[in-house]
Amino acid sequence: MSVLKDNGITDYRHQARKVTIEDFREYDYVLGMDEDNVEDLRDLVKRAAKKGALSGDEAGRIHMYGEFGGKTKGEEIGDPYYGGRDGFEVAYEQVTRFGKALLRHIEVEAAKELGSSVP
Repeated sequence: MSVLKDNGITDYRHQARKVTIEDFREYDYVLGMDEDNVEDLRDLVKRAAKKGALSGDEAGRIHMYGEFGGKTKGEEIGDPYYGGRDGFEVAYEQVTRFGKALLRHIEVEAAKELGSSVP
């Protein structure tokens, strides 16, 4: 929490939850922090498609977060818990960088759909 505080984030409340099948219907982007996450998400879609709960096309919504702004296309966010404060600082920097790049990507895609351009 000290890394967040040092970056001006003082009202953060963390609440984790499992990804649900409904998430693939509701969200355009389902992001994994590492390849294991992405593989687990793809397996979830496959299992749901076999049961008829999803079409299987929803797998196209799954992305490695590092695809957006990563130093490499597959840049992963490691679990900061095992890296001490440095691990949290690295994870914060990555999440911030990836988030900005993801928003830019969404702006560009929306502009394409609207037939305009983004500066």
